[in-house]
Amino acid sequence: MALLLDRRHDEVKITEEVAKAAAGNRRSVQAPTRSFNALSIKILLTQCGNKVNITEEVVKAAARNKGSGKEVMSLLLNQHHDEVKITEEVVMAAAGNENYGKEVMSLLLDQQHDDVKITEKVLIAVATNWNSGKEVMALLLDRRRNEIRIIGEVVEAAARNKNSGIDIMVLLLDRRHDDVEITEEVVKADVSGLRSGRARYRSESTKHHVRSRFVYPSYN
Repeated sequence: MALLLDRRHDEVKITEEVAKAAAGNRRSVQAPTRSFNALSIKILLTQCGNKVNITEEVVKAAARNKGSGKEVMSLLLNQHHDEVKITEEVVMAAAGNENYGKEVMSLLLDQQHDDVKITEKVLIAVATNWNSGKEVMALLLDRRRNEIRIIGEVVEAAARNKNSGIDIMVLLLDRRHDDVEITEEVVKADVSGLRSGRARYRSESTKHHVRSRFVYPSYN
């Protein structure tokens, strides 16, 4: 990218797809560490700032970037703040970032607080987050507790998350026990994993905790 811009700057067309690819770039052959994975978008913003159109798709690509999402999002906010629109889909992308969801979400809450809306779709994205769902959910419970409504669909999503779903459920039961809505669909999803054994328990104490806190409703 740097070579093309240096040698053929006027011929390089910065389309939305090019900007998305740069914002979503997880690796750099020039620098293997995570802090340099944002090199592509940094080059674009530095050398072609007036050509780069920061669309929703570009911001979503940055938010879901599993290697350097925080760094890329920070660059966009610092250099193109007025163009960055934090839509529901952008927040969902951050919530579902499996490696750095907490970091990206924390950045958005810090810098774009009023634009970050915690909707049902966002919570479902958190509940299905394979790796960092627990950390993102804890962050939202700490900073946006009054906006969070634990509806059945959120619990169902956690129930189907075979990697971190149990941890998310324990967190919800600990922090919002009375608000956790247990529907028939949740029971069908085997949220505790006790009957099917599909869920991965991190420890026997976690397994016991879920068993002792989760009560199956009876259906006639």
